[in-house]
Amino acid sequence: NIRTRKLIIKKELSEKEKTASNNLLANANIGKGESEAIILAKSLKLNLIIGDLVGVKIAQSFGIEIYWTTSIILKAFSEKILEKKEVKEIIENLVKTGYRIKPEILILILNKLN
Repeated sequence: NIRTRKLIIKKELSEKEKTASNNLLANANIGKGESEAIILAKSLKLNLIIGDLVGVKIAQSFGIEIYWTTSIILKAFSEKILEKKEVKEIIENLVKTGYRIKPEILILILNKLN
């Protein structure tokens, strides 16, 4: 159940994790945030919520179970944690801030809300 899980963990990277993150950053076409999140998920043996396709593929190559950002939003809607209006606002804000959603995924989300 999504309500009972701790979805967000805040942790400083150890020196070893910083080095691994910097190495990943230098060798992959991802941002610093994705790099650090992947290294922490690997180090702590956690699942990862991510919305970047390259980051997803890298995380999966490390054996990390991933969840797309949009799938978490839809899960919260299906479990009645979020209402339709809230989901639409979240998706709209994600897009406004540069989060890219394929048109077919956006249509799927909107259909699930109806």
